[in-house]
Amino acid sequence: MRSCERGGSDPTVVLDAGRPGTRGQLSLSAIEAAIGVTFVLAIATSFAVAPADPGVATADLDASATDVATVLANEGRAGFGDGTAAGRPLPAAIATAETFAAERDAIDARAEALVPDRLQYHVETPHGDVGITPPPDATVGRSAIATRNGRIVVAVWR
Repeated sequence: MRSCERGGSDPTVVLDAGRPGTRGQLSLSAIEAAIGVTFVLAIATSFAVAPADPGVATADLDASATDVATVLANEGRAGFGDGTAAGRPLPAAIATAETFAAERDAIDARAEALVPDRLQYHVETPHGDVGITPPPDATVGRSAIATRNGRIVVAVWR
């Protein structure tokens, strides 16, 4: 094999790898592996760092609030016991301030039973509220429904 200094004119000359001033090649497999690892890490990081879509979360919370409001507003006496104190359906329980005061605990217990464990709730009626008021920075789903004795608003949040 012949060696050539920089600037030689013979294109078939191979540089001697042991001499100063010669360059080696990086393996193509090593380059492909590095690009692949970088790509996989970029994808994994985007899933780990990307925030959840707030539109989907709000839609899910709105659906939960609608379910709770619908059941509370339309559930008959069978859902609340025999119709006596601590057992009236919500429309009858919110007829007056006195009936609401007598039924507040039953309404709270029924709403708590309807809401999934991972969520909090707040039910507004014309004569008072039950549950915990949502914090100002929470993502909240709401649903309002009219009953014969007034409008109720159910809010649920995480």
